[in-house]
Amino acid sequence: MPSVNSGITPQSVQSRIELIKQDLSDVQPYDVVFVYLSGHGKAVDDLYYYVPPLPSRDDEVIRAKGIPWTLLKGIADLKC
Repeated sequence: MPSVNSGITPQSVQSRIELIKQDLSDVQPYDVVFVYLSGHGKAVDDLYYYVPPLPSRDDEVIRAKGIPWTLLKGIADLKC
């Protein structure tokens, strides 16, 4: 049986971030949005990746299936 976390991919995270931005599109300056992320990560070639459950911690696997920090910080585009 696949893990609940097996659906965590860069594409699924990007989709979720876009949904969050849509849901919060009416935030105002001085509103507070708190995003908490917990888990493991690894730097590969000077880029930090959040590492969901993967079959390997090999750098190539992490580059292909890890969640790059540059994608995660996209949530910071909210104007609040």
